[in-house]
Amino acid sequence: DPARGALEGRRMWGTVLAGLVLLAAAPPRAPRAKVIVRFPDAAPATAAAHAARHMANAPNRSVLSVRHRYVGSFHGFAGELSAKGVAHFEALGATVIENTRVAMSSIVWGIDRIDQASLPLDNDYTVNNHGEGTHIYILDTGINSAHVEFTGRVGNGYDFVDNDSNPEDCDGHGTHVAAIAAGRTVGVARAATIHAVRVLDCTGAGDFADVLAGLQWVADQSESKKVASLSLSGDHNAPIDSVVGKFVTNGLPIVVAAGNNGEDACNYSPASEASVITVGASEDDDDCAIYTNAGTCVDIIAPGTRISSAYIGGTSKYTVLSGTSMACPHVTGVAAQVLSQSAGTLTPAQVWSVINSAAVLNKLSDSTEIGARPGRNSPNKLLQIVSNLNPSPPPSPPSPPSPPPSPFPPPSPPSPPPSPPSPPSDSLRIEIDPDNHPEDTSWLLLMGEDKSWVITESYQLLANDISTKDWTIPVSTGSYRWMILDAFGDGICCSYGIGAYRLYLNNVLIRSGGRFTNNYAEAFTVNMPFPPPTPPPPSPPTFAPAPPPPSVNQLAKDAAGQVKDLWARLLAHNLTTVEWVIVSAVTLSTMAILVSACAGTYRCCKRRRAAKAVQEAAIPRRRTGSFTVSVDASPNNASPLASERQMASSPPVQRLHQAAYALPPIRRITPRLGDMSDVPVRVAARQPAQPADLPPTESPAGLPHTESSTSNPPEYAKNLSEDQGARRSSSSVVSERVEPAHDSEFPEYDPRNYGA
Repeated sequence: DPARGALEGRRMWGTVLAGLVLLAAAPPRAPRAKVIVRFPDAAPATAAAHAARHMANAPNRSVLSVRHRYVGSFHGFAGELSAKGVAHFEALGATVIENTRVAMSSIVWGIDRIDQASLPLDNDYTVNNHGEGTHIYILDTGINSAHVEFTGRVGNGYDFVDNDSNPEDCDGHGTHVAAIAAGRTVGVARAATIHAVRVLDCTGAGDFADVLAGLQWVADQSESKKVASLSLSGDHNAPIDSVVGKFVTNGLPIVVAAGNNGEDACNYSPASEASVITVGASEDDDDCAIYTNAGTCVDIIAPGTRISSAYIGGTSKYTVLSGTSMACPHVTGVAAQVLSQSAGTLTPAQVWSVINSAAVLNKLSDSTEIGARPGRNSPNKLLQIVSNLNPSPPPSPPSPPSPPPSPFPPPSPPSPPPSPPSPPSDSLRIEIDPDNHPEDTSWLLLMGEDKSWVITESYQLLANDISTKDWTIPVSTGSYRWMILDAFGDGICCSYGIGAYRLYLNNVLIRSGGRFTNNYAEAFTVNMPFPPPTPPPPSPPTFAPAPPPPSVNQLAKDAAGQVKDLWARLLAHNLTTVEWVIVSAVTLSTMAILVSACAGTYRCCKRRRAAKAVQEAAIPRRRTGSFTVSVDASPNNASPLASERQMASSPPVQRLHQAAYALPPIRRITPRLGDMSDVPVRVAARQPAQPADLPPTESPAGLPHTESSTSNPPEYAKNLSEDQGARRSSSSVVSERVEPAHDSEFPEYDPRNYGA
């Protein structure tokens, strides 16, 4: 019944909702504490009895479980207690100790390796210099500032990718690097302040413009003890190296990754810059990594393979990465140690001198992996930490002793005239190869900043300047902008000839080209680190290496671990009230969905059965029955059997049989039976029965009839003979209706039941 099914569904959902309401309104379970209870010392003979008595006298449901019983060195037990149980045993004078978790002790192998000169590792990191008072600037993808490794030690930062002050990490690489340098448990300088400078996007890529802007921002900060860490690498670019070197010259120590190409580090920037500290990577067996760049441009090697450190995705998320990006922050942390223990301000050269002196030599082996290029252990110099070191700047040489004063000093000669100022040592060289119309080309050199620019030099090419023109202009400290203009608006290449221009600052090419429209401007600085010269478009720096995406197996393991942890806390009844409500709601909702699905399936099957029953009732069923044919024969008809045969074989009777199966409501039949022409025929349905002496042959409609043979007369012929006297009438034609009998006479008669 659909109505009943709907009612059952409403009752089911009402029960589910009522259960959810009761669950939400139920008070939370009493907190369960995993504890170790130590009873006061007693005589060994009575201690066990006293402990059993104390436990037996505990309030009801206060001792929730007992895991261990202790008898011997001390008496007590370990288990779970409610708040009443804790109060009960404390009132008895017992010591209730929280049963905390323990785990295998393990130190990240990278920091373990740099605090000892030789293998094997001692699973310890002992240092009394944690980089207090120093500032580490991580130029990377940002950091996960909420991670427990950085609690209370995150300083100001900047995002040069999105141009805002929120340098949060969306890749994970920067967080991993920062924790190696200064993480609370996995870092080298664990008391240093960390600053995130985001110069790479969420895919770990960026451009040198953002990197240089980030270095300028770091240089502008007021801290005196700071170091910059760049775990990034790009194709070799001499102007970029030159600009990075300016920051080092101005007092900013910079540590960079050598790169993960397995090649010569001199082919990559900024690793090829001589003034920075370039770091290669080693493995936990002191073999150098197959991927590390090496060579004369590498200054030192540090652990970089399979380093565990902080990551994004949570406040306590960790992962394992490999690369020179992981080796670089080890050196950055040691540089912070050097700065922390310095009494004064150290130059980048002095910081490197201390790190270089502390390193151990000839401990590294070349990579033995298949396909490794020889020389991965160049230089053979392994990083070591620096503790309790107080380097000071080298003392100035003592001044020579002054001569004894003479009693009558001679008059001093007149001072010589001041010497003329020395010419500036920086120069700008301009070379132009004009096109077919040199008279359209001119250039300007401006000096200043922002909107205050002053033209210092200019030149208009003439129509006969068809060969290469060059100019050498002395420049002093400041910011400059050089502009080339074309009056026709098609540049100097390549509509009307192939022209080009080249700019050299101190004989270093900083820009070349020829394709522009009306004008092109090139900005550069002299003896100033920013704004930098615009280099040729470099390939974006890449990480070393980019963190691989988690595998399906790793995701499955993480999910299984979370489910296992939730299940353990569920069994231990350590879930919060909100977690209990959520778990219960999910469970009840799942059960409700299953019950609803079963109920829907049941109702669907029930409706199908009902529809099938209705369909079967609509199809007419065959039903057999016997018919009695009564014929009022005239007295001249001496042979009832012959009359019967004539009647059965006559077309009217056959039509009568067909009409009985078609079941018309009313049909008038006038039988004509030869010489029995005026005999009325009445057909009546009787109870279904199969006479025992029916002839073997039946009509197509299932009605009995006789063939033209001398077989025994059927039963209904006997009835016909017996009824002749009572049914005899006049010879006039009598027409009767053949119609169904009334229910009172034939209660089982139903025309629809007489099918074929």
